[in-house]
Amino acid sequence: MSLELRDLDYSDLDLVYDWYNGPALYETLVGEYTPRTREEAREYMRAHWIGGETTVRKIIVADGQPVGLIALSNIDRSEAVAAIDIFIADKAARGRGYGRRALTQMLDAGFNALGLKRIYLDLLEDNTAARRIYEHCGFAPRGGVQGTAIKGGVTKNIIRMTLDKRDWRP
Repeated sequence: MSLELRDLDYSDLDLVYDWYNGPALYETLVGEYTPRTREEAREYMRAHWIGGETTVRKIIVADGQPVGLIALSNIDRSEAVAAIDIFIADKAARGRGYGRRALTQMLDAGFNALGLKRIYLDLLEDNTAARRIYEHCGFAPRGGVQGTAIKGGVTKNIIRMTLDKRDWRP
């Protein structure tokens, strides 16, 4: 079971568009589903995702197949802090440990290669599967409820979790 994180490039735009174009993905993500045409999505990804000083985005490749996306974003080098986002888009790849392994690799890059001191994330409070993975890596809830999101007509709490480098357990 091999896993690698590779740079996102323009050849990935159609694949990532297909992942993001399904509203089912958003059932467990904090963000709101916003349908876009393929061209709108390509332009958005070109403008905001590839390259840049404040984001590192990687495709998660498991056993030679792209299965998801992970990113460090909102990188603030002066404060040595960033946000992390991850999803496994391929439903068949969920529950196989890829998310935890990808998260561990990206945390290593953030703390060691980029010199970050703290990494944070926001998640739906009832996303217990993701929360278990984050807690395994050392993330802990901080600051209570950050806001709400409506998913399937139900209002859900958004919580923030943080991980300081000194608390990280690779």
